[in-house]
Amino acid sequence: MRKRDDDLDDEIQSHLNMATQDRIARGESPSQARSAAVREFGNIGLVKETTKDHTMILTKVLGDYPDRITGPVQKFDPQLLMQQMQRGQQQP
Repeated sequence: MRKRDDDLDDEIQSHLNMATQDRIARGESPSQARSAAVREFGNIGLVKETTKDHTMILTKVLGDYPDRITGPVQKFDPQLLMQQMQRGQQQP
């Protein structure tokens, strides 16, 4: 479980680092770029909890198969996850 938490933290930090670098390349200062990337990303704690919930559900449905058998399904994209969740909540 700890490895999954570490992997999730690494993915989030990687996403924030890339978004920060993109903004710096467009002329923002490093501190402005980081602040904007974090703000754009949204609630990190909520993303982590939601991801953990979805992982638990998938594990219960699909079983906990080793990655060498199933391979990665999709690279974690927290913004896409949040957009999908928001769309699901907006539907009647």
